[in-house]
Amino acid sequence: MLNQFLAIAIAFMIGLTGELVLSLPATRLSDREISQQLQTIPGWQLRDQRIEKTFKFNNFIEAITFVNRLVTPAEFLGHHPDITINYNRVTLSLTTHEVGGLSNLDFDLAQQIDRLIP
Repeated sequence: MLNQFLAIAIAFMIGLTGELVLSLPATRLSDREISQQLQTIPGWQLRDQRIEKTFKFNNFIEAITFVNRLVTPAEFLGHHPDITINYNRVTLSLTTHEVGGLSNLDFDLAQQIDRLIP
């Protein structure tokens, strides 16, 4: 019984934002689930076991401002993108390392990131 409880336990932690963060155990998505989820995040591309998207800005300052705005949603979800900055372009790559592939966390964060762009 205790093992069952531990297997479905929900971990709570306080993120850097000071907000309560709910962290559910991540599970790797099937190919079918990934295909379905990709339909919810236009512009994101599947690359191996990652999803990626490049955002283009007018200049370096706008690109860095965008990267700084990623902190809050990433910390809230307890999930962080790999970030590549090339002057006015920011490429984000998401995967869930602990499951060796994509999980709902990746798609949840992608949706949050897309909301940062007007």
